[in-house]
Amino acid sequence: MYAIKTDLRRRMLHITMSGFFSPELSDAFIVDLRKAIADLSVDNGYFVLVDLRACALQSQAMVEIFQQFITARPHHAKRIALLAGRSVSRMQARRLLVDDRVRMFDSDEEAARWVAPSPDVGLDRWRAPASV
Repeated sequence: MYAIKTDLRRRMLHITMSGFFSPELSDAFIVDLRKAIADLSVDNGYFVLVDLRACALQSQAMVEIFQQFITARPHHAKRIALLAGRSVSRMQARRLLVDDRVRMFDSDEEAARWVAPSPDVGLDRWRAPASV
């Protein structure tokens, strides 16, 4: 399951992922993620916080899809914070650390502080809506 929340004013996406992603769910997620990025309508980049703490171990194919998505964007995210905590998916998430725009964090506060484009981004703004 996943939820994607968009903050247009700050050009930010907050993504919450949980469970195991089947190929069908992966396809739906990528479609929804592309739509959310397009809704931001930014030419100068955007910021992303991904909460993976409730995510199960994923297939190799799914990890590769995320790697490709991170590296192949026409308008790259300026920063991507992966909130992994101590989850079992943490080792897989390390494979997404493809460049200096992507970092992994244990706490909400650390992740929000690093990824935020302005200091007034409150952590409460990132509570995800109902899951898809």
